[in-house]
Amino acid sequence: MLITGNPFTDLLTYLTLALPLMAVCFILFKKEYTNESLTLVMLLCLFYFIQRLLFQYNNLLQFSSPILHNMFNAAEFLLLVSIFKSNFNTKGFKTILNSFLIAYFSSTVTYFAIEGFSDDQYLLKIIQNGLMILLMATTIYMQMIRQQTMLMNTPLFWISISTLFYFAFCLFWESGKEYIFSDTDQSAELTNNFSLISVVIRFGIYATAIWFLEPSGKIATDTTNVNEMIFHTNNLEKEKFGLRGITVPQGRI
Repeated sequence: MLITGNPFTDLLTYLTLALPLMAVCFILFKKEYTNESLTLVMLLCLFYFIQRLLFQYNNLLQFSSPILHNMFNAAEFLLLVSIFKSNFNTKGFKTILNSFLIAYFSSTVTYFAIEGFSDDQYLLKIIQNGLMILLMATTIYMQMIRQQTMLMNTPLFWISISTLFYFAFCLFWESGKEYIFSDTDQSAELTNNFSLISVVIRFGIYATAIWFLEPSGKIATDTTNVNEMIFHTNNLEKEKFGLRGITVPQGRI
């Protein structure tokens, strides 16, 4: 249930439910669902909201937590790869990424069929977290190359940063549960709070970036429109002063 007896834990729990839903509402309100990447981000946030809701009420609905974790982790991984695949504009790299997705999904299904869905698969979590860190680092690098001047003004960049932070923490957390943290109730509550804080930071950045920033495609369109206005203004100046045959340097942004 939601009420744990610890006000701080309860607050974090409510935020992990509210922030993904806020990000979905912001995308719908700003009508950014026409952008492919943000549409997938909206699906991811909605997906995560449902996941958190099921985890909080699993005592009532009698779901198996390990099964839910395994299913949602695999689906989240596939969604994130689909979101950030748009950053790789080379056809060859997209083909490699698609082939990797198919191979990874097949391998995951085979692994679960052999080991069982009901167990907490520590090794698979470590592999998934490591792959997501590698993907996020590559995505940020590709965005730095493609959008040097407006990199920090796009929501996808901050979504990449927050996702990198989240999975880096998950990798540390999963390793810590196995080798560092003790099994006492106090330690379990502390590590759970850290996990909730990482989720709050991740989706807090998602919601903030979506609300305050514009997608890169829209910024590029606005920049193109301004350049076209400057071009037409220069043409009018040439006609006004009879300089049709003389080239006037065009302004740039």
